[in-house]
Amino acid sequence: MHACIRYLPLILATLVLTACGGGGGGGGGSSTTTTATATSSSSSSTASTCSNTEQLNFVRNHVDNDYLFYKDAPQTTAASYAGQPADFFLDLTSRAQPAKDRFSFVITAAEAAAMFQSGSATGVGIDTRRDSAQSLRVALVQPGSPAALGGLKRGDRITAINGSSVSSNLSSAQINALYYGKVGDKVSLAYVRQSDGASISVTLTAASFSSDPLPLASILPAGSAQIGYMAFHEFTKPSENKLASAISDLAKAGVSDLVVDMRYNGGGYLAIAGELGYMIAGSLSRDANAADGYKTFQYLVHNDKRTSRNYDFHFTPYKLLGSYDTGLNVALPSLNLKRVYVLTSSSTCSASEAVINGLRGIDVEVITIGGKTCGKPYGMYETDNCGNAYFALAFKGLNAKGFGDYEAGLAANCTVADDFSHELGNSSEAMLAAALTHRSTGSCPTTSVAFALQSSGSVSDAIVQDDVPLRGLGSSIMR
Repeated sequence: MHACIRYLPLILATLVLTACGGGGGGGGGSSTTTTATATSSSSSSTASTCSNTEQLNFVRNHVDNDYLFYKDAPQTTAASYAGQPADFFLDLTSRAQPAKDRFSFVITAAEAAAMFQSGSATGVGIDTRRDSAQSLRVALVQPGSPAALGGLKRGDRITAINGSSVSSNLSSAQINALYYGKVGDKVSLAYVRQSDGASISVTLTAASFSSDPLPLASILPAGSAQIGYMAFHEFTKPSENKLASAISDLAKAGVSDLVVDMRYNGGGYLAIAGELGYMIAGSLSRDANAADGYKTFQYLVHNDKRTSRNYDFHFTPYKLLGSYDTGLNVALPSLNLKRVYVLTSSSTCSASEAVINGLRGIDVEVITIGGKTCGKPYGMYETDNCGNAYFALAFKGLNAKGFGDYEAGLAANCTVADDFSHELGNSSEAMLAAALTHRSTGSCPTTSVAFALQSSGSVSDAIVQDDVPLRGLGSSIMR
């Protein structure tokens, strides 16, 4: 920890302020680190300031001043609370009003840095979804993870975890074993292989590995046209360079349409969302009357104590996070598209939704294929104190037309179920095939079905709730 306070919106995030020696941007109280959905501050901690009493006071002060819904938070005092700081925070935010706040969460500062800054994860590297028959299917396997090394692939059907059969609801023990393992923890899985129906048993050992935010970028030929496709899973810092490289390659290939697959993208830095918006829209995001020459991507609205933090974040033609690190503005490529296809599901959240909403705010046609998104028009600042990273909802994001009321999610233009019989990027996979059909006919495919796939029980709900980059994952969220 150091005394420089940084503001980095993550999850609906953007580089808003950089300041040393103060809270910045209307900040105040005892806020320490803030990175994640919109801000980041850090300060040194000593034994005296990290007593349980001091930490409880910090949490109470943080919620009272920075939480978007502070008026609805319980009035429990720090002095009367008998539990730990992390529990106090949750009891004042998401646990207190789950109908309004499904997202505020707390993890360790080390976990937050690994997740958002370096893109690393701990666990077996698997993410699952329920299919229309409520079977537990492998949705994603991180390259190089224990699950990948153990042979699991998308579409495999998990039938047992540590000898216990998988039913419609996973037990707490199954959830912890499959998703939240620490390095060295073992989990035994029985599964039916998608490719040939064989029954397989394997024991995986949880490990640390680097997740890949953009494992696939390809070009799909369509007659004389070239269609770009990107499987994009998280707006973490490593994604910035990968996105720029992928878009550059697609631009050189002369793609006329783009499909961005964000069905499993739980969010990340708004800064990178603004960059992706620019890389898609290019010249359409320009505004000669704006001081920086670009239109509004998101207008960030804070609570009535933090109006000085309200911020008009524009489409961004250079690497924000990269320039923050190096001091150099590195120009981004762009496709200058008037239309883009986005594949969505209930796990398409936060920064992913901001891309859709932000582009629609400047009249780029965004056609969504799949299912309704998670419904998070909010952002947060990572605020670190004594080893914990607190993520409280801190602002609401509006597009250039002033729209941001999608708490119930953004509906899909074409409702199509996830297709576990094909790998992502395969032109026969149902969602991608529907996008290609819509591109050629202007209509949703007649075979579209009701989006029956739901997130895998309480684990997936927690992932969406926490709005962390979706990795499957075993990252120790919400232990």
